[in-house]
Amino acid sequence: MMAVADVEGAPGSSLTSGTSNVEISDVEIVTPVGRLPAWMQEWVKSPTWKRDRLALRLMGETGVARRSDAQEMFAQLIGVGARTGSVHRAFRRLIQRGVVEVIEATAGLGARHLIRLTEKGQDAYRLLFGKEPVPSQTTELLKRHKSPDHVMLVLATGDVLRDAGWRVDLFPKPVDLDGGSRYEPDLVAVSPDGEVAYVECERMTRKNPTERKLKWQRCYIATGGDIYIAVPDQQAEEAIRSEVLRWLGGKRIRLRMMVVAEAEAEKPWVYDREHG
Repeated sequence: MMAVADVEGAPGSSLTSGTSNVEISDVEIVTPVGRLPAWMQEWVKSPTWKRDRLALRLMGETGVARRSDAQEMFAQLIGVGARTGSVHRAFRRLIQRGVVEVIEATAGLGARHLIRLTEKGQDAYRLLFGKEPVPSQTTELLKRHKSPDHVMLVLATGDVLRDAGWRVDLFPKPVDLDGGSRYEPDLVAVSPDGEVAYVECERMTRKNPTERKLKWQRCYIATGGDIYIAVPDQQAEEAIRSEVLRWLGGKRIRLRMMVVAEAEAEKPWVYDREHG
């Protein structure tokens, strides 16, 4: 049984991101080798099979989104450092066999690779372990967000808040508003004091003015003007702050902003002011 501590909120498992105390017990494969597809029979005979199987099982039991997190957990399982060549080679073999795919973000902070089982990898997991893999965080997050870059920002924001002692839900339910509209925050976090934050993760991208105005109006209604925003860098902080104040000008709000590239656990919100 695999257990990944210090994580919350994933669809179908307890995973968000971050790793610690990973444990897994070795199990026999449930399908006789002679009944596996030819490519899997060849794989079973390879000298790297035991570690490859362990890495595949980790992916199927956690649904972890970032390649760096998957490799860190795998390194814990085999008792080596996360940057060890054997860890990188194990995941490269899974990719070469077509059971895992990597989705690259073009911008981001540190880690830039999302990872998930392919359909072939999911089939292999079912044949080997006799159960369904948990839903992939990567797949679920890409359904919710605009791009791999946006997903990486959401994950990085969750890291900062978790380090600051907040509980993080990367898969929050939408908030129903009057008139049939909905507010869909990028994540929801709860502070050590019980303060609930609906967090928007914003990047410097092309914006549709009408859509943006409606977005911030929905955010204002859902939060009562208590607005939390995370951005990747200082340039984005200035641009998004100006945008919010423009569209919500005159309304009474408390605006908190995090610059993820510079955020510290002791003070994640670098900007905290009341307006209006």
